[in-house]
Amino acid sequence: MFTRYTDERYLTMKTNYIIPSLLGAVLLLQGPILTAAEGDTEETTADSSKFDNPDLLIETLTNDDNKDVEDAQANLDGLNDDLTAAQEELQAAQDSGTATEDELQVLQDNVTDLEGQVTQSEEDLGNAQQTAEDEAAAIAEQVEQLSDDQVSAMNQMLNNTLANGLVVDIDAEDLQAVIDGDYNFQQIVMFTKAYEEEAKFNNFADKFEEKGMDKQAEMMQEKSETQSERFLGKIDKFEGKGELDAEAKGAAKQAAKDEAKNQSAAKDSAKIAAKDAAKDAAKDAAKDAAKNTAKEDAKDNAKNVAKQVVKEEGKDAAKGHGKDKGDTEGL
Repeated sequence: MFTRYTDERYLTMKTNYIIPSLLGAVLLLQGPILTAAEGDTEETTADSSKFDNPDLLIETLTNDDNKDVEDAQANLDGLNDDLTAAQEELQAAQDSGTATEDELQVLQDNVTDLEGQVTQSEEDLGNAQQTAEDEAAAIAEQVEQLSDDQVSAMNQMLNNTLANGLVVDIDAEDLQAVIDGDYNFQQIVMFTKAYEEEAKFNNFADKFEEKGMDKQAEMMQEKSETQSERFLGKIDKFEGKGELDAEAKGAAKQAAKDEAKNQSAAKDSAKIAAKDAAKDAAKDAAKDAAKNTAKEDAKDNAKNVAKQVVKEEGKDAAKGHGKDKGDTEGL
């Protein structure tokens, strides 16, 4: 007799656990697609409304001064760490009793020098903080003088710099030009593009300088200046050409809505395609599992048959041997 308990349990395990797991993995891959599609409308609305926020513009325009404060703080922290290490080294040398007067003097001079650097760094930090506070107050006052459309336009145009981790150097004096010139949308595009290009190529220059590639860094700095001047020079060309009347604004909003609907329809198609792919993958997984189970069952059955045959043959051989022995003893 052949026992199939182990084989049946193995088949049950495959059916109840392995195949559902494969299906779950496919659906898991599909999950982020559905989540992104369902939340797309809310995210689009949030992104569009955030550009109307004056506080976002103030934050963007003060990032450069805040970064100066962060850099000054980091420099002070580093010097304080160096000073602490130097003081500990001096104390250890004094306690050892083996250091010469000249050696102790060198260590003392190092401590004195670092103390002076810390004092200067504390002063630099205070100046940076004061400058940041003054600039933030001036920019906040100027942002209040911008129209809602100007605030929205500047936030939209500067959003790319934020996404790329760039810090634009637009101070209160620069922003005053927008107010005095009553810049329209196209002029704001040129204005913000000038400072974005300046920030981008200055960032390249810093990276080259860190690697000791001074020539390339200098080229990037020159590129920063030429690109900035190029776009600033285009501002006057768009004077009086950027106003949008109510009808044009309405058409623009409708076009945006239509585009959102088209994107939503495309995402719905993606959902259906993902579901179909999940079903097909699950079917294939089930077929493969069934095939593998059948093969393994066949192998196990063949082994059991072979074992049974060998066992039966052994019994027959033993019986024959016993009979032959009995016959021999009777002779």
